[in-house]
Amino acid sequence: MFVLLAVIGLTFAGKLAQGAVFYKLGPTATYLRTSREGPSPNTPLNLTQLGILPGMTLRITTIGEFTIDCYEVNYRNTATAVFSSSTTVLSSDNQYRLPGAINAGDDIVTWVTMYDGLTTDIPEDFYVGPECVDVVVPEGALYLFAAGRDDWYSDNLDRDNDFGLNIEIVTVPESSSLFALAGVLGCFALSLRRRWR
Repeated sequence: MFVLLAVIGLTFAGKLAQGAVFYKLGPTATYLRTSREGPSPNTPLNLTQLGILPGMTLRITTIGEFTIDCYEVNYRNTATAVFSSSTTVLSSDNQYRLPGAINAGDDIVTWVTMYDGLTTDIPEDFYVGPECVDVVVPEGALYLFAAGRDDWYSDNLDRDNDFGLNIEIVTVPESSSLFALAGVLGCFALSLRRRWR
């Protein structure tokens, strides 16, 4: 029974998430600090519901684009993203709006706000563009926040509603994490076996 559940555990952990997920990003939403505007962040991606675990490597790219002015002539197709241990978001006048932010990937220095030149940068987020970036999900990460890259969000538009992140798993957690899961299932099997005797 232990061996069977251990095998099931390893198989399950390796197949928690298959294929790719599209994370739609609203062009006027951000988790970063802003000035003279108060946008809400995009709803964070719930990693657990998608079977995405710490230790997995995600391949992330942007898809589509959004316009960054009311004339709809300047387009942008880049974003920033950050892992978090919670969905808590502070008001937009805070530089560190995500108290649960967890560092991962190559750090990106975000632009200052268009008005008042306020610093928006946080050390935990990373750049995402149309070229793929591989990022290891850090320990404690339960959610992923992301936003289009900009310094003023209120005039942004996405007429064809196609801007977002494409996310796929390219590697599963280290074997130690998988064996830990198998061990838990094995202990459960042993307790059931003793109960059935």
